[in-house]
Amino acid sequence: MNSPNFGVLYDLYHSTVEGEDMAAELANAGDLIKYVQVADAPGRGEPGSGSIDWAARFADLQNSGYTGPVGLEYYPTIDSAKSVRNIQELVAGR
Repeated sequence: MNSPNFGVLYDLYHSTVEGEDMAAELANAGDLIKYVQVADAPGRGEPGSGSIDWAARFADLQNSGYTGPVGLEYYPTIDSAKSVRNIQELVAGR
């Protein structure tokens, strides 16, 4: 389908727990990815609460050329506002 209104949601949490290679998945989907959701594994907590290497995953996302929205689909393990600030720091590389 060649429509700007059609796209794929890439769920980083599910991709990780299924053992997929994120860089390969992003390359295979190309411009079809229009929305990305994030949560850490195990447990679906906020990024930084589990074992996912977020510096590497955010680099994969940036290197893929993705510039769209990133949704936060997690169960906070700390105060929600603080968890969002922590994610902003992870994205900024701090």
